[in-house]
Amino acid sequence: MVDNKLNLQTDPYDVKKHISQTDLSFFLQDKMSSEEKVTFLEHICSCDYCSDLLAQSIEAELITAPVDMKANIISTISRPDQLVAKKVKEVSKRMQFLLYSLKVSAAAIGALIVLLAMNVNYTPNSPSRTEIRKEISIDRYNAPSITASIRSNMDDLSNRILEFSNIIMNKEVFEYDQKEK
Repeated sequence: MVDNKLNLQTDPYDVKKHISQTDLSFFLQDKMSSEEKVTFLEHICSCDYCSDLLAQSIEAELITAPVDMKANIISTISRPDQLVAKKVKEVSKRMQFLLYSLKVSAAAIGALIVLLAMNVNYTPNSPSRTEIRKEISIDRYNAPSITASIRSNMDDLSNRILEFSNIIMNKEVFEYDQKEK
C-alpha cells in the first residue's frame, strides 16, 4: 500500500487547488487509504475541473462497442437458419405439450374404464333388484354394511389407479431420461 497524502496542486491559471495525476491514478488503482478517498471524493464533488478529469480518465478505460454491432445482431437474428431454429423450438414445445396432454387423457380414460369395470358386474342370470333388496334385508345383520363394502371397493380401486399412474409416470421418467442421454 502506498502511503500517499493527497496533493492538491495549484493550477497556474487558477487560484483553486486540483488533484494531481498521481492521486487520480492511485484512486483508480484503489491504492488510497479510506481517509484519502474521502478527501479525494469530497474534492471531486466540489470541483468541476477535477470531476471532469476523473470522468475523462474513466471514459478512456471503457471499451466501446463496434459501430455495426446492432446491425450484426439484427442480421444474425433475421437469418433463415435462426428463424427456422426458433420455429422448431416453438413447434417442439407445442408437440411435447400435446403428447403429454394425450398421455394424461389416456390415463384418465383408463382409470374411468377400470372404475366402470369394477362397478358393472352385469350378468344375464343376475338376480333382479327386488331380489337383491330382499337378500340385503335378510342378511343385513350378518353381512358387512354397504358403506364398508363400498369403502373396501373404493380402496381397492384407488390402489389400482395409483399403481397404474405410477407405472405411467415411471415410464415417462424413463423415456425422458433416455432422451436426455
